[in-house]
Amino acid sequence: MANHGSITYGTGEPEVTLDQACDRLRTLEWLCELHVKAHLIGTPQVVTADQLNDVSSTTARLREVRGAAG
Repeated sequence: MANHGSITYGTGEPEVTLDQACDRLRTLEWLCELHVKAHLIGTPQVVTADQLNDVSSTTARLREVRGAAG
């Protein structure tokens, strides 16, 4: 399979497996495109675990606020 590009897979029942593999491939393609675009404007910075936790906490709080307001 040398030089054939990316390979993705899914787990579970055959129809679920194919759907998962396709979703993972679309996600991979999107991430690759995002990576290339990030390099066009500079050197991408890796998000630390603490920064990711901050984003997750903020997102959870915003969901709570929106849920309470709606």
